[in-house]
Amino acid sequence: MWKENESYRLIKVLLFNIVLFIFLLILGEIAIRIFKPKYEIYARTYPGQYKDRFFNDGTTIVNWPKKDNDLGWVCNNISKHLKFSNKRYNNLQIKYNINSQGFRCRYDFSWSDSNESKIIMLGDSFLFGVYLKDDETIAANLFKEFKNRINFVNLGIPGFGIDQMYLTYIKFNEVLKSKLIILFYIDDDIYRTWEAFRLTEGMNKPSFIIIDNKLVLRKYEKTSFLELIFQKSYFLNVFYKKYSHLQSKNLTEKIFEKLIDKTLKNNQKLLIIRFPTDYQLLNNDPFRNLSFNKLLKGGNIYYYEMFNDLKKLGKDKIKKMYLKNDGHLTPYGAKIVAHYIHNVLSKILF
Repeated sequence: MWKENESYRLIKVLLFNIVLFIFLLILGEIAIRIFKPKYEIYARTYPGQYKDRFFNDGTTIVNWPKKDNDLGWVCNNISKHLKFSNKRYNNLQIKYNINSQGFRCRYDFSWSDSNESKIIMLGDSFLFGVYLKDDETIAANLFKEFKNRINFVNLGIPGFGIDQMYLTYIKFNEVLKSKLIILFYIDDDIYRTWEAFRLTEGMNKPSFIIIDNKLVLRKYEKTSFLELIFQKSYFLNVFYKKYSHLQSKNLTEKIFEKLIDKTLKNNQKLLIIRFPTDYQLLNNDPFRNLSFNKLLKGGNIYYYEMFNDLKKLGKDKIKKMYLKNDGHLTPYGAKIVAHYIHNVLSKILF
């Protein structure tokens, strides 16, 4: 009899907690929908979910990307005037010299260039130099800093995540034969590794998943029932977004480990540079939360966070570094960044 009463009591407690949880969930859902009516629901993208060149009504049509089966996309080398996502700066009429492989370089990559003194640079739109002339990019400024003795090969592509940078290294390393690899990234590039599609470019991209502690390309995954619930609920979606950011960092760490392993086997030095956005510099952003400082040190592996150096410049110079209402680098900003990278490279190379 006592056991029956105890079981009954436990069931009542369990049912009460379930009802209380549902009540709080509904209450939280209502509160977020009232106080944050413009909250953007986050949903992870999956391979094959969209067709290439898909756009919705809120996306600016761009013409700069070109499909690449290995990397997702590269840069269009046919259009005379490339259009990016910011209409305001598209009127600058900048000429972008793009080679046949889709990168900002005056020549095609070939085996005949393997003996040249060069450094491979992997990155996104900041390295590519959106709204900068050819001689104003970070790579071009580094070329000048080193008195034209070292060719810095710009493999930066707008919209790239760190996964695509890693795959770019895999694709071109044997052809370019560099003794030093530089990976230049912003924090948003970490979150891009979690996705299989990029709306701004309107194209699918390769995406990794970790299985048995190994990096594996995602193929035919679909949204699970539990994920659908987290994508439909405003309240639960807040936690789902934080979860995705945490998993993005874990995935990026695994990609870095893989890149480190590859470069060490190829007897190459690796410099990974974490670059802050203007918002992070001007708003006391908790920059350290996404640091890989402990992971990326030792041997021929170098890690440089530019935050502290740039912070010392002061707000006026920081604002001068970034394009207003856009956030990409100005010619002045690219020159400053190249100068700091030059200082780091001088210790690594010589």
